[in-house]
Amino acid sequence: MQFPFGQRTTRFERRFRCYPVSFHNKPELENGDKIVLPPSALDLLVRLQIDYPMMFRLDNTNNTNVRSTHCGVMEFSAPEGHCYLPYWMMQNLLLGEGEILQVTNVTLKKAKYVKFRPRTKDFLDISNPKAVLEKSLRTYTALTKGDQICISYNRRKYFVDVLEVRPDGHASIIETDVSIDFAPPSDYVEPPKPKSMEAAAPAPPVSQNSTAGNAAQGSGSASTKGKLPDMDATALLEKGRPMPPKPEGVEAFTGAGQRLDGKPRKDVNKSKPKPSADSMAALAEERRKRASAAAEARRIRNVKKTASAGRRRLGRRAKEQAFGGTGHTLSS
Repeated sequence: MQFPFGQRTTRFERRFRCYPVSFHNKPELENGDKIVLPPSALDLLVRLQIDYPMMFRLDNTNNTNVRSTHCGVMEFSAPEGHCYLPYWMMQNLLLGEGEILQVTNVTLKKAKYVKFRPRTKDFLDISNPKAVLEKSLRTYTALTKGDQICISYNRRKYFVDVLEVRPDGHASIIETDVSIDFAPPSDYVEPPKPKSMEAAAPAPPVSQNSTAGNAAQGSGSASTKGKLPDMDATALLEKGRPMPPKPEGVEAFTGAGQRLDGKPRKDVNKSKPKPSADSMAALAEERRKRASAAAEARRIRNVKKTASAGRRRLGRRAKEQAFGGTGHTLSS
């Protein structure tokens, strides 16, 4: 391409008819700000002295109020005269399908600070919204103040407003450290503040005795010297002081413990009727019979063990016999 007077220009400015990326079988580009340009745009851009990565300003000059945003480029495969961009970007620019869009190459500074505001408070239901936003911004090239970007997470779309971008209100977010801040969502309603407990609860009445006691304590009266300080029992025992008298008519615990399985407790002493002499004699006779039966059983077991041991010894002796043959003389 020849330039007049042998000069080279560094400005790319063209007009295209815009369509959503879904028309170009690129629905994945909805999660980002990349556009698709025709091959002729690439042929012109490589001849220009432009900065990389390529960034563009998109302007809608169809209305009296010019709306603009900034983006990057994914590829150069669109038909000549056409441009494909994410649908949320077309909504920000108030563009319809087939309307004219002006594309101009620009150089943006690195972003330092960005402030976002979710459109709905549903975005706050995410376990870590800041991490989700930072991951989604990896598919973005630049941010512009006043834009409304789309965040896809867990099969849902969340729209987030860009309230502030430093510096210049538009900046590049490629390979840079950006400080991110959040504003309350647009539909967020601050909960009412609870009433203070001090205002709700009335102040305890001050008796004359307590007032007099405080006055006596402040003046160093001798009437309070004999009184013990308000301590618990452990502190009093450690200091060697006697326990305070137990108040009369007050019992700490009057209930009774119960088992969880409903059975009666074994440690509870129940009042049982005293057995008679006949029942005691019958119980003793029964215990004697059980003891004699157990002794007889032990004696029978011992006899069986002794007989079994004797049989085993006889068997071993029969096996251990040294010579069981018959003798013969040497002379026949």
